[in-house]
Amino acid sequence: MQSTYTMEQDENDYWNPIADQDISVTALSSADADVQYEVMKHWFFQNFEDPVERTPYESAEGGYIYIWGGPYDATEELEAEFGEIVPLEVIERLVSELEDSCQEWTKAESPDDYEDYYTSIILSNSGFYSNFKESVDRIESLLGVSMDQELQQIYFRMIFVNVITALETFLSDAFINKVSADQSLVRKFVETNPDFAKQKFTLKELFQRSDSIKADVEKYLLAQIWHNLAQVKPMYESTLGITFPNDLKAIFKAILLRHDIVHRNGKTRDGNEHIITKTEVENLIAKVSGLVEYIEKQFPTAKPDELEF
Repeated sequence: MQSTYTMEQDENDYWNPIADQDISVTALSSADADVQYEVMKHWFFQNFEDPVERTPYESAEGGYIYIWGGPYDATEELEAEFGEIVPLEVIERLVSELEDSCQEWTKAESPDDYEDYYTSIILSNSGFYSNFKESVDRIESLLGVSMDQELQQIYFRMIFVNVITALETFLSDAFINKVSADQSLVRKFVETNPDFAKQKFTLKELFQRSDSIKADVEKYLLAQIWHNLAQVKPMYESTLGITFPNDLKAIFKAILLRHDIVHRNGKTRDGNEHIITKTEVENLIAKVSGLVEYIEKQFPTAKPDELEF
């Protein structure tokens, strides 16, 4: 396991997301266990991320290429950073939650180095609906490939995950394109998104932030996990006025299954193997395509509002 990594920060302070302010080491050491838990959790996700989000995967070798550093162990990193500040049982409580979703972590990617690159790629995809349709067509053609029974499960898992990837690519590219092109939508997003709406500024800071607010919004959107429909759905509704179908149970279930495929090699927490059939993949394609078409039909055809704030 890689040696401890700690992101550069003020040596005396951490961020307390409950109080929405800094907290000193001294105050943290005597704080309530729930505060300690949330402070550590915030620190951890500022420094580390699940490699499935951005880390290249080498299929031939069967593992991630840790270009950002790692793999890192949650227990080692939290104990190294907080072992002399926070009781061990609080650390273990957080580790238990983290390891439910991921066993090995990578360093969080610095958005300052890559956000312009990623933004330019997304904004160049103005044909996000046609690109989604092309992706689905390719996936459906792959379903017709015949192979040995032993390889079929691995193959169907890969295709299953790819269907979810096509969905999240559509959701991210559509939302970011629409918002970035329309100043009124940038403003609406800032006003309705909890992470932005709760921020407080001095008058001086307000004018400074107004010059960079669009870039701040794009940076925030790039960091979102777009298959997290529980978070994406209200963003679409509050910013774009676009609703989702009432019944998303099948897609939510498929996203949870994707998690087991990616993180547990296709097995449940109990070690039971998920068996993916061709019919299940076809049903998922139909459900995801239905959701995308439902959303696409609600996009306005009018040109974006070019008015400034």
